[in-house]
Amino acid sequence: MKVAQFATPIAKLQDALDKLQIAWRDTEQHWEDATSDNIERAHLEPLLKQLKEIIESTVPLSEGMGQMSRACQPQNRSEA
Repeated sequence: MKVAQFATPIAKLQDALDKLQIAWRDTEQHWEDATSDNIERAHLEPLLKQLKEIIESTVPLSEGMGQMSRACQPQNRSEA
């Protein structure tokens, strides 16, 4: 992976997050008891929160790294 190439891994992470949420919604329709509630509160909710935070924080980082990478290219540097 080149410097500043976060888009593809982040897109894959977002896709996995979306699939997990869909799968859990489907599961909830057939499994609704104290155990499923516990799994959701103890594991799923914290995981979803962390993944969303990672995605949200990585987008600006990726954009900034891309800008820095482009600025460091020879055609963008002024020769002294």
